[in-house]
Amino acid sequence: MDLPNILQWNVRSLLASSPSLQHFFSSSKCSNAFLFETWLLPSRKFNIPHFNLFRSDRPDGFVGSATATHTSLNAQEIDLDPNLKQSFQDHKIDLIDIEVLNFKNFPLISFWSCYMSNDSKISLALISLVIDECLIYWKKARLPTHDPSYCSKKLKKLYDFWRTLEKNKSRNSDLHKQRRQDFINELNDLFDIAHVNAMSIIKINDDKKFLTLQRQRGRPGCMLGLDLKLDALEKRKEARVQNENKFREQMVETYEEFETETISSTSSEEEIQDVDNFENETIAGPSKCKRARKNLMTPRLTFALDKCKISDRDAIHIITACIEAASLNIDDFVLSRS
Repeated sequence: MDLPNILQWNVRSLLASSPSLQHFFSSSKCSNAFLFETWLLPSRKFNIPHFNLFRSDRPDGFVGSATATHTSLNAQEIDLDPNLKQSFQDHKIDLIDIEVLNFKNFPLISFWSCYMSNDSKISLALISLVIDECLIYWKKARLPTHDPSYCSKKLKKLYDFWRTLEKNKSRNSDLHKQRRQDFINELNDLFDIAHVNAMSIIKINDDKKFLTLQRQRGRPGCMLGLDLKLDALEKRKEARVQNENKFREQMVETYEEFETETISSTSSEEEIQDVDNFENETIAGPSKCKRARKNLMTPRLTFALDKCKISDRDAIHIITACIEAASLNIDDFVLSRS
C-alpha cells in the first residue's frame, strides 16, 4: 500500500454492523479502521476477515472501541503503562495505541485511538499526557513550541468547544450547522502549538518551509526518514562539547593537585626555616645591626630624580626595586638623600 487509507466509524454494535463493515472494507480497500461503540464483552470472540483487530472493551460491554489493521501490514499494539491505563479506565476513556511498520515511503507510524463517551471525564493529567505525546513529533520535526502549560490550555479550550457542540447537536439552525462544519474542517488542520517567534528561532530554511506548509489547509508535506547530514553534524558537535568538558575537568583536577602539593611543600619549607632560625638564635644569640656603608645617592642620581620630578618616597621605591632586581643586599646601601 502506498498511502494509508483510514476509516473512522461509530458502528453502534460491531456484531450488528459486521456485514456492512466487511462490505465497505472490501470496496474501499481500507488499510486501517477506528471503530467506536463496539459494545463487545471482553469474553466475546470476534474476527474480521483479512484484518487484525485490537480491542478495548469495558467489563459491562457498554461503549468500547477497536482498531482494525489489514493483515498485509506489520502492526502491533503498544503496551501502555498499567497506571496510565487504569487512569484512562477510571475516566471511562477507551485508548488503543498501535504501530505500523511497512507503509511504502513512510517511516514508523503510530496510531492512537481515543474515544470518550458522554459519561467520560477528562482531567488535566490526561490533557498533559496528550500534549506530551504531541510534543514528541514537534521535537522530531525540530520545531520550537510553546510552553506545555499553554498547549494544555489550548487543547482544553478545543475540548470544551466540542462538548458545547455535542450538547447542541439537536439544534439545526444555520448558525449551529456552520459551527459544526467549521469544527470538522479545522480538525484536519494543524494543531498549531509553534512558538510565537518560531520563524526567527528556526535557522534551517527547510524547517521554515515545512512549518509554513503544515499551517496551510490540508497540511501538505510530511517528514521522511532521518537527515543524515544534520545528524552527523550534531553528533560531531556533541562529541566536541563532551571533549571540551572532559578537558576542563582534567585541568581542574590537575590544578587542585598542583595547589595541594604547593601548599604542602611551602608549609614544610616554612617549618624547616622556622626551626633553623630558632636554632641560630639559640646558638648565636642576638645579631648585631650592621650599618650600611655604600652610598647610592650620588649627585648625578639625585639630579636625575629631581629632573624627572620624582618625590623622595617614590625614589626610594624605585631604587629598592632596582637593588632587589640586581640580587643585591639592600642593607648594604644608604638610601637617604640627606
